[in-house]
Amino acid sequence: MKARKGNGSVIGPGRVRRKPRAIKSKVYTQLQRDCLDLSLISAQRSTFLTRWWIDTEGPKARKEVLDHGFTEAHDQFLGMGVRVLVEDSADYKQIVDRMIVGQPLLEFDDGADTLIRTLLWGDLDLKEVNSIEIEALQSGLRFYQLVFGVAILLNNRSIGPKKIHKYIKNKGVRVCKVPVISWRDGLFYINHVSWHAYKYERGYDQFASDYFNGNSQKAYCVASSLLSADDFAELNWGKQKQTNVNEQEKYRKALKDKKYRGEEGYDQFAIDHFQGNSRAAYIVASSLLSEDDFSELNWGKAKQTNVNEQEKYRKALKDKKYRGEEGYDQFAIDHFQGNSRAAYIVASSLLSEDDFSELNWGKAKQTNVNEQEKYRKALKDKKYRGEEGYDQFATDHFQGNSLKAYRVASSLLSADDFSELNWGKAKQTNVNEQEKYRKALKDK
Repeated sequence: MKARKGNGSVIGPGRVRRKPRAIKSKVYTQLQRDCLDLSLISAQRSTFLTRWWIDTEGPKARKEVLDHGFTEAHDQFLGMGVRVLVEDSADYKQIVDRMIVGQPLLEFDDGADTLIRTLLWGDLDLKEVNSIEIEALQSGLRFYQLVFGVAILLNNRSIGPKKIHKYIKNKGVRVCKVPVISWRDGLFYINHVSWHAYKYERGYDQFASDYFNGNSQKAYCVASSLLSADDFAELNWGKQKQTNVNEQEKYRKALKDKKYRGEEGYDQFAIDHFQGNSRAAYIVASSLLSEDDFSELNWGKAKQTNVNEQEKYRKALKDKKYRGEEGYDQFAIDHFQGNSRAAYIVASSLLSEDDFSELNWGKAKQTNVNEQEKYRKALKDKKYRGEEGYDQFATDHFQGNSLKAYRVASSLLSADDFSELNWGKAKQTNVNEQEKYRKALKDK
């Protein structure tokens, strides 16, 4: 089979050779020229590129550079004369499946240059993509490089890393944090951002301002998903902030006002600044203040409701029909479409410990009310006893997610009934990962 022609796709078994296409982007060409003198000094080149990225007006010019950078990378691939080993109809799922089981995607001539060299994303070695170590996908860099490789094979610059991440995770493979940006942005940040320049809270605010228009939450999510846990910890950013950088002082100043002390003050702050959203008000205040300063507010527990809903729920919870487990289920049905977990969280956040205890709801349940009997009935089946039964229940009902299976079962059964399952400890892996890790741990 030959590779398809016309749209530039290279999928389909056969040798791919094609004359590279010309790059016509004036913005990209100028950026290349500006970087030529810095080509031997990667640190200076990275500084120049990040400064250009930050100072560029609007996303249009940036997108033009990203698009043409991908075109240039793809043209390098087409000129390598590699042999593609996947079928015409293959999509990212088939490609990832081959990678997971260690089947190659490409064949190379002896001594062939397999490096795709890019200005924006560093070097991509096709041999590494061809035989990627699955365990390495816990690294943001390796994951984004995999997505880059898939994008090159499919000639799809816009392929979404979230879809690939979800697919890999559902296969039971441990992978880095869920990506929150495109692979093109991700690899750019990994390769060029001088992370040491963004240390401490001031650096956190600066990174948010430079790359995300001051969005502290997104800045934190991006950095923590791209860097290893150790490298991210070295930034010493402290707590994740939920505000825009330019709003922080406004909220800090407001929270010094004594009218925002106590539960009434908590409600008033939520009304004045967050349209009554108690949860948002709590998260913002606790993220901006030190533990001591936040404690002085004396707000108590975080509430999960809008201020104008609180009395409705408190009044409802005085009704004796909401007592006991049946009452718990009824409250969830009447107010939260059967969502047991949401019902529990709201009730426990609005009532004092004594008042909540009087409801006699027992453990928080992790299911919808209309699923409970299905799981309880299933758990009576003796095939779900012992560790093998635990694995089977997780496979049959939760796509192999051992932790979720454990949480649901333990929340629905009494302590004695759950003990009879004889499942042992809660496992933190997908069922299909267990033997791989056990085998690895036997390796001396």
